[in-house]
Amino acid sequence: MISEENRGAANKNLEETYFRLGLAAPESRLWDNEGFRACLGSYEHPICNFAIQLRLDPWSARRLQTLASARHAFHVYRLPGDQPEYLEELLGRFDFFQVYSLDALIAEPESASEELEPAEANDDLARRSISEFMAMQFFGRQGAQFRQQVQEATFSADDLTFHYVAERGRVVAAAMLSRTPGMLGVYNLCVSPNRRRRGLGSSFVRWSKSLAYREGRAVTLQCDPGLVEWYARFGFRAYGRIGVFSLLKPDGLAIMETGSVLQRA
Repeated sequence: MISEENRGAANKNLEETYFRLGLAAPESRLWDNEGFRACLGSYEHPICNFAIQLRLDPWSARRLQTLASARHAFHVYRLPGDQPEYLEELLGRFDFFQVYSLDALIAEPESASEELEPAEANDDLARRSISEFMAMQFFGRQGAQFRQQVQEATFSADDLTFHYVAERGRVVAAAMLSRTPGMLGVYNLCVSPNRRRRGLGSSFVRWSKSLAYREGRAVTLQCDPGLVEWYARFGFRAYGRIGVFSLLKPDGLAIMETGSVLQRA
């Protein structure tokens, strides 16, 4: 059974990671409001325009609607445990609809022999290269400006570490790690299309659990519902679902292209 402590720590990891990314975008700022916290940035992109930590009532939901309607792209993230219990209904009352959803997963750390030891991107050149690789894997069908904005915010989020595997000088797999008290968050885990189904993704997941063991943390990640069964092979269990809401039509401004980036990697 997943403890309430670990659920709370996993939510905190996600919240802190999203703010680290959002506040790394140009001219971004944190806005605390009774009922939610928001990031507001100059990009017309939800990576730096979103609300999270929801404790809404009709008055704060109205303020959230006003804030979102003033921006070209704005996402609202409903995390497991957010309030009130009828939160989805309340958001719908103020014209928010669900764009997509992610499953939130937790696994206990596990000591294991190192079958894979990804390199860490320790300088600007390496970080920029890995940021570009991850943006291309997740947003390859989006426009160049969209990918560039994701890439720049990711590159500039100094508190997040990048780890990768290269073959013949080319990056073939990568992930972004976020550390918060008691929790290691695994984000943007991806494998180059021509290297999938060869065990790289599996090895990366096992390595992250081993790293968490050495650091004394549990492991959390979020994934498309279609990948839950794949992650279950490595001991990950779902503790809830993250709903992503918007006032806008899903016209390509999703924070992530859902799909099988890692399925059977």
